[in-house]
Amino acid sequence: MSGARDGRAGDFHNPYNFVPALPRSKVRGDLGDGRPPGHERLILDAWTGRISVRLTVVTPLLVPDASRATANADDHRSFPVRVVNGTPYLPPTSIKGMLRAAYEAVTNSRLSVFTGHAARLGYRPPAARGASVVPARIVADGRGGLAIELLPGTSRIGRDGRPSGELYAAWLPSYRVRPPSYIGGKAPGHGDEVSCLVERVRHRRGFQFWQVRAIGPKGATLSAASGQRAITGWVYSTNQNIGNKHDERVFFVDGRKPIRAGSLTDSLRSQWRELVENYREIHEPELEERRGRRQAPDAYLGDKPGQTAWSPHVYDDQWRDLRDGSLCYAQVRGDESRLEVIKLYPVQISRDLYEVSPDTRLDASLRPARSLDELSPADRVFGWVSQDGPGAYRGRVRIGPVRCETDDAIEPFGSPGLPLAILGEPKPQQARFYAGELRDGVPVAQRHGLSKQEAGYQPGKVLRGRKVYPHHASLPEGYWKAALDGPLVRGVQREYRRPRKDGQEQRDDQNRSIGGWVPPDVTFTFDCHVTNLSDVELGALLWLLSLPDGHVHRIGGGKPLGFGSVRVKVEEREVHRGRFWRHHYEALGDTDGASDEALAIQTVTAFKDAVEAAYRPPFDQVPFIAAFLQAARGFADGLPTHSPRTSQDPDPEGRSYEWFVANDRVREGGHALGDLAQDRGLPLVPGRPAGDEPGGAAGGKRAGPPPGKSRRW
Repeated sequence: MSGARDGRAGDFHNPYNFVPALPRSKVRGDLGDGRPPGHERLILDAWTGRISVRLTVVTPLLVPDASRATANADDHRSFPVRVVNGTPYLPPTSIKGMLRAAYEAVTNSRLSVFTGHAARLGYRPPAARGASVVPARIVADGRGGLAIELLPGTSRIGRDGRPSGELYAAWLPSYRVRPPSYIGGKAPGHGDEVSCLVERVRHRRGFQFWQVRAIGPKGATLSAASGQRAITGWVYSTNQNIGNKHDERVFFVDGRKPIRAGSLTDSLRSQWRELVENYREIHEPELEERRGRRQAPDAYLGDKPGQTAWSPHVYDDQWRDLRDGSLCYAQVRGDESRLEVIKLYPVQISRDLYEVSPDTRLDASLRPARSLDELSPADRVFGWVSQDGPGAYRGRVRIGPVRCETDDAIEPFGSPGLPLAILGEPKPQQARFYAGELRDGVPVAQRHGLSKQEAGYQPGKVLRGRKVYPHHASLPEGYWKAALDGPLVRGVQREYRRPRKDGQEQRDDQNRSIGGWVPPDVTFTFDCHVTNLSDVELGALLWLLSLPDGHVHRIGGGKPLGFGSVRVKVEEREVHRGRFWRHHYEALGDTDGASDEALAIQTVTAFKDAVEAAYRPPFDQVPFIAAFLQAARGFADGLPTHSPRTSQDPDPEGRSYEWFVANDRVREGGHALGDLAQDRGLPLVPGRPAGDEPGGAAGGKRAGPPPGKSRRW
């Protein structure tokens, strides 16, 4: 499936994609689940020995030394190259991790780690939904429980939840505009019961609302002018949480009683708490930064996302649970003759939760093993640790010391180094990319043009598979050379480099700098020691260590930016069956031609045959093999690889979220991430001018999440 809706090639490739993980409950034999052999003896028919490997750097390798990192006044961190005895240090654990990830993919093994995905994820629905939620107040029901009262102002509640007349809540001028008259001289706070004078106003977009002209404590003496009316209500304040926000709200009902809409059920309590916890988890890094800088979470520091004030439910523990007197917004079903509250929200244009959590979309046969009997090929070969309690198995592959074989193996950039592009973490909330559909037993990309809710985590959807970072192929000559000279080479953007702004390098807390890298053509060698591997287990490993020309593995930091492509090649094999080693020890080393090491290469055929038997031939077209090979060779279509953005030129501020906001407009976007083996790229989706998003200035909608921070390499 192409990334472009009309079937034509897109404008760029996303830095990551997925090798599909197929349900494997019916797979038997060496590719199925089973108890691994013990470590107490050599098995006569299994393979044991040493494989000597040469690793050659294809694109620069980042091996940052976090212990020697420095930071400037803007908390911009610069990392030197990690060295030992004057040469770059590539840990054996990194080699093993690289091989394990590839081995999991090509054997369709269980995921070795899958934690932190049990909670439902949040998403931001269309801003227009903010007009259909009704102000609500939680009150004691007189029987020891809590009930929900709706406060629709002067309007009736329609069947779609929208008001029949004026907007439900009155607008309370609070920021960047002339404030109302404060009776008593003090501005009221959130939750305060107040008396107000309001006046009907028609917005330039055509809708009508009540504007607060004077406000004071409940019972305050108010003198209404012509066209004004007096009301009683409650102040609903969520701070200056967007740059163009100018009003808070007053919830009220005029001329009638609040509408009692049933009890606050356990289900609604749970939904509220889950949503608030999702908000808090997402924004914890930004809140932690403010705490470190001694900046209050409700302080307005500027117009940019992340600088505006945070809504209280993001940081105030009192908002975790609903209680008597709590104010919120309600999504309702029905009309005033019979209303049902479906969900409760902390703000008018709120995030929502997908129907199910990501971990429910992963087939049981792909979940981490719970016992030795459930170990999949990668678990048995590389080792396993239980995620659910005691239990572990030491793997039968060990990586020896890694030796750098090249003199002058570091290309230095001096201080403060080369400023890298902003490297944000991929977010599973983007279900158009992470979730797919199961077709003929294979997870595939979703259809284009779905709404955000339709494309989300819900019954019938599956997780796409294992995240991989395809090799950046077809780069122009000189792309990795003279990197300090600037962001362009032959008119092509160096996507790994942060663009300059007003001619100046950008070094702040959003990106990182490196003091050097390991350049292409540097070589390392290491030994891979194996014990008691079956034909299929060894064959899979040898196949990974002997990929076709032009295919690479990925290792080290900065893989989304193109770093860390390496080529591996077997230099020497000394791998024999257990019976050879028995004879070797019995004869005190005199084997006299008894070696069967030459037969080891035939195990690659055994591996391919096993894959074809389990998943249907031919080998190269098995979905997870085809996708893995595509990632290993990269795309040959000449399209650049970079994070989604709305224009050809990268933004120095790294506002990639604007592409996702634009893509969620179904009429113009709704593009899903294509299947890796057939991916033709994603289109640039132009964004709208600031403030042009429906519900923006009027509805108090945050423009988007803050730019992605470099949380990890």
